[in-house]
Amino acid sequence: MFIGRSGENYDRPTLSSFTTLSSSDIIGAYYFTPFIVCVTQDRKIYTVNLDVSNTVTDVTSTSLPGSGRPVFTDDGTNVYIAGGAAPIKWEGLGTTTSLLGGSPPDMTHILYSDGYLIGMGADGQSVRFSNYQTPETWSALNVFSAVGDPDDIKGGAVSQREIYLVGEKTTELWQNVGAYPVPFARAYVYQYGTNAPYSVHSVDGSIFFLERSKRVIRIIGRQIERVSDGIEGELSSYTNVEDCWSTSFGWDGSIHVVFVFPTEEKAWSIDLKNGDWTEWRGYDNGLDRVRINSIAYAEDRNKVYAGDFFSSNLWQFSDTEKTDAGDIFVRRRTFSHVDQGTSNRKRAKWLRINMKRNVASAYEGADELSNPVIELRWKDDNKLWSDWKKVNLGLKGTQEYYAYFRNLGIYRTRQYQLQMTDPAECNIISIETEEDLMLR
Repeated sequence: MFIGRSGENYDRPTLSSFTTLSSSDIIGAYYFTPFIVCVTQDRKIYTVNLDVSNTVTDVTSTSLPGSGRPVFTDDGTNVYIAGGAAPIKWEGLGTTTSLLGGSPPDMTHILYSDGYLIGMGADGQSVRFSNYQTPETWSALNVFSAVGDPDDIKGGAVSQREIYLVGEKTTELWQNVGAYPVPFARAYVYQYGTNAPYSVHSVDGSIFFLERSKRVIRIIGRQIERVSDGIEGELSSYTNVEDCWSTSFGWDGSIHVVFVFPTEEKAWSIDLKNGDWTEWRGYDNGLDRVRINSIAYAEDRNKVYAGDFFSSNLWQFSDTEKTDAGDIFVRRRTFSHVDQGTSNRKRAKWLRINMKRNVASAYEGADELSNPVIELRWKDDNKLWSDWKKVNLGLKGTQEYYAYFRNLGIYRTRQYQLQMTDPAECNIISIETEEDLMLR
């Protein structure tokens, strides 16, 4: 669940049906107005024209070489895609793809800055760039290396026309200084690196990536921020984070940066307005994380599209659909441990939730006329979770409602967790408890 401007809890966007591409999972998506450009697991390229009835076109005359995750960029005319081998291009109104001319190197990442295409070499050592405004001319002299530390280049991004090269141990910032034959020069070095090449992402004038000690780092200008304080305990428990990838989108006036951990089956997003983290979970798909493998944010249309890792479906984010990719939508909020400032035992008499609700709609099932419910459970002294306790949320259409849970037992420290699964819009406004402090 997201946290709003006034501290209320509300639903994250759900995945609603939009279109289907082929029989292969979608592994990359990119917005190039008015198209969504997609790469599928079988390395084919599809476009979806948002201006022409969302028409899907297979433009694959040349499949994407390599086996890496697709990385996209554009120069306003063409879209360029790298995937660990030779890059390809798609001409914005064309119906075919082709290998990028000029014999560019194999590359894992491709960037655009100041009229140059820039490629991160698949060898992890060199950075190659095209001639100025001629993306299909790659001179042998057009090369430089990030040598501030003898570590391999893992990934890169461009922000504010500056190039960030993220290695295993360090990150180097390079600027265009107009020199010849190499116009780029190193301007700064940060002592932070990554083991997750595709976690590097540029948004909102800053760079984000998963640092190799499993912390999320934000670089703004010359400043470093560690923004993952609230979830670092969770991140530290992950055993494989090298396949982590990140992206971003705008929603309800906020920018959200998403970090997905495929092997760990986890996904988290941070709201840049308030710094709060939200876990995105799936339901009944054999995996624990939400069914997204890529995101394309159409900022000028205020629309967000997501490729599915489970099928060839391209989803659209929705704030009205109350199922998630056709599955039950589970909204769950886990709260911090509480002890009321003392280690003495407390008797929890009741917990009250103030909620605002819109009109609920009926849903499929044997009891589709039932009213929505909310469930509560807790664990005391960091032991096992209790069973769920359930209360009704009142009649359908009730705009404001107080849900009471009573006789919640005795504890020293406690952590609560709330869960809602019914297709009714419910925002949590506040939570109150009444407790008696015991003598010991």
